[in-house]
This record gives sequence, structure tokens and C-alpha cells, in this order.
Amino acid sequence: MARVRLRRGHVQPVWAGHPWIYAQAIDGIEGAPAEGDPVDVVDPNGNFIGAGFYSPRSAIPVRIMSRTPGEKLDGAAIGRRLDAAARFRREVLGIPSNPREGYRLVHGEGDDLPGLIVDVFGDAAVVQIVTAGMDRRREEIVGHVARVTRAKHVLSAPVDARANEGVHSEYALLRGPAFERFEFEDRGFEIQLPA
Repeated sequence: MARVRLRRGHVQPVWAGHPWIYAQAIDGIEGAPAEGDPVDVVDPNGNFIGAGFYSPRSAIPVRIMSRTPGEKLDGAAIGRRLDAAARFRREVLGIPSNPREGYRLVHGEGDDLPGLIVDVFGDAAVVQIVTAGMDRRREEIVGHVARVTRAKHVLSAPVDARANEGVHSEYALLRGPAFERFEFEDRGFEIQLPA
């Protein structure tokens, strides 16, 4: 796996848990990672700090997804994190409290899925894929989102930040039949929005 080596003086925030590797913090790249490839992030001495997907056109070329050496960053890893996000919301936060509730299932780095946001609105899920690494795994993400949420419809929503990643963004129905409106509940209110 390719490695991204950090400059001296830029390691402490990452060791302390900050998930973003800014372009100016990178001293060099070992190997030739393609856009969206997984890379290890190492300190100036070559010690492992974390791993994430490589986005060479971004001001944030790597967003840490794992702090476990050797963890394979693939569709299965994304699926495990989606399962964990759903379990946390269900067991700790008590959401969804009913099948029609609207809620955020995945909030990027907070769920160890940097570059991915997933909102659920009743029987529809909307994904926002922000990074090139997540975009390369779009089909697997859609499959896992449909499985975890049991959504009849999975859509993508555009994200302005994607332009910085060199990834095209648009509204699109990714899975399920076409439908006219989102119907869901939020804090006891019935909400209907055009799809």
C-alpha cells in the first residue's frame, strides 16, 4: 500500500485524533496511489498513524478512516462502519423510534466514514458522497445503505465540496423505483417533500 509521509511539526494533531491530512502537512508520497486508493499515513520516522483514501486534487488529500494497522479499507469495512452507526443510533440514541422517522445515519468522520453522509427519510435514504475514495465505492455504499436502512429508495444528493475532489455531483435515484415525495416524521410532525 502507498504511504503518505507527514512533515515534522504536523504529526501531533493527527496523533491527537484529528482526521484530516492537509496538503501542506505532506512531506512525500511513497508509491503511486491513484485517486481514491487507500493509503497509510506515517510520521517522519515511518511509524503508522492511520489510513484513508487518497484525493490528490483536494486541499485535504487524506481523511483518516482507520487507526488500525493493516485494516483493509474496502466495501466490507464501509459496511461494518454503517452497521456500527446504525447500532449506535438505535441502542444509544433510540433512533429511529419508528420506521417513518427522519434522521442522520452517517455523519462522516464522526462515524469513521469520512466523505460520506447518509440521511434517512422514512423509506428513502439520501447519500452525499464527498470524496473520490467514497465515490469509487459508490455501488457498495448504496448496497450497504439499502441493507442497513431497508430503504425502498436510495438517492444521491449533490455536495458543493465534491468539485474540490474532482468528482461529479448530481441528484440521482441510485436504487429502487421512482417516487414523487419523501414522507417521514420529525419530532412528531408529518413531513412531505418533493423527491
